[in-house]
Amino acid sequence: MSGLGYTIMKEAMEKGMQQGIEKGMQQGMQQGMQQGMQQGMQQGMQQGMQQGIQQGIQQGIQQGIQQGIQQGIQKGENLLAILVSYLKRDGRLNDLDCISNEEDRKNLYREYHLID
Repeated sequence: MSGLGYTIMKEAMEKGMQQGIEKGMQQGMQQGMQQGMQQGMQQGMQQGMQQGIQQGIQQGIQQGIQQGIQQGIQKGENLLAILVSYLKRDGRLNDLDCISNEEDRKNLYREYHLID
């Protein structure tokens, strides 16, 4: 092969290699970005769901505790109001002084069959 033919062939090969490298890099980057985005979205969704579930559980527990406390307070107030009305009905106003003591109050609840 003559010097001119060799030079043309060498330039064509170098140009072809350069174009091949550029095309391969473009395709590789494009595929990498697509795969990265898909994996990122999947991981993000999984993490988001897990965090959402955890937050939901925590909020549910907190709400349950608050509701339980409120119901307990309401039940206690109602129980005390019933006891006071029974004591007043039975003319036992002196026993109203005892309701501030937990043990005495419970004894009165039992006496009136308000608790077991």
